[in-house]
Amino acid sequence: MVFNVTTVLDALDVDRSALVTFPSTGRIMKVKSYVFGPERLRAVNAFKVPQLLRGSAFFTDEVVVAVERAGLRGSRISLGLGGIAADA
Repeated sequence: MVFNVTTVLDALDVDRSALVTFPSTGRIMKVKSYVFGPERLRAVNAFKVPQLLRGSAFFTDEVVVAVERAGLRGSRISLGLGGIAADA
């Protein structure tokens, strides 16, 4: 299954997330734990963050439940982001 997530939302709280950055550029190399600003997630069900455009897409519980109820296969969804799931 392929999700083409085109919504880019500046929702990652970089100050509260646990990030590993490249020393030379400060760009994000890895995210150890995500923290999202809940006020930025209103009315959005699937999104990417601008800091990680080539990385994971994030989905609300509503999307995860709909995928499971539809019996769709082929998706890898990691839970545990406080109501937000990431495709792994």
